[in-house]
Amino acid sequence: MKNYGLINPTFPQIKPARKALFLRPGRRPNPVRAGKSRKIPGGKIQVDTNGFILFRPEKRNENGNMKSESVTENSGKLIDAVYGHIKTNDGTEIAVQINLSESVKAEDFNCHGFTFTDGDFWINNTQIENLLKGDGYTKTATPVIGDVMIQRDNNNEIIHSAIVTDVNLKKGEVRVQEAIGASEFPTADGRLTRINEKNYKLDGSNGNLEFYKRPPNKVIE
Repeated sequence: MKNYGLINPTFPQIKPARKALFLRPGRRPNPVRAGKSRKIPGGKIQVDTNGFILFRPEKRNENGNMKSESVTENSGKLIDAVYGHIKTNDGTEIAVQINLSESVKAEDFNCHGFTFTDGDFWINNTQIENLLKGDGYTKTATPVIGDVMIQRDNNNEIIHSAIVTDVNLKKGEVRVQEAIGASEFPTADGRLTRINEKNYKLDGSNGNLEFYKRPPNKVIE
């Protein structure tokens, strides 16, 4: 089960205790990430003292619970979604979406949600420029394991992100873990996973690639 540092309307004050109504019940970790701590590593948005990302829903019900909406999203399937925002280290708001529909796991996160929030949220391309700036990511010409890969189109717009898992300078390529939209991929044992592994060439044949170092998290007491 994942936890969210839910905050009250006087943001950024944290609610004194997490309540079950703010948790996604029955969350199953991705097969390739099973057993991993759900605390978020460095460079991934403002977190509480337990290491969980702070999330503020856009809408609440009369009783104060976060309000979901039934919408048809990227997979073409109907889901219960909660819209809201998280904050970068400098306080920039980043619009995100939470999927409450356990039967449509493909809507849990996209590439950016995987790269920057460990699969907790769906984040659109338009939010990532502000996220990189707000969190103080620094560009590097020499990527190492754990760095963030950003892919841009011919108009210099961000279209993809991933996490570097290996660097092979002799071959001039990096290996990454990535999510691709709402796609699911088969594993060797026949299960489905949201996470793909892929090699990207550094010679430009895989598009305009940039690499960034992660900054520390900003912890909200």
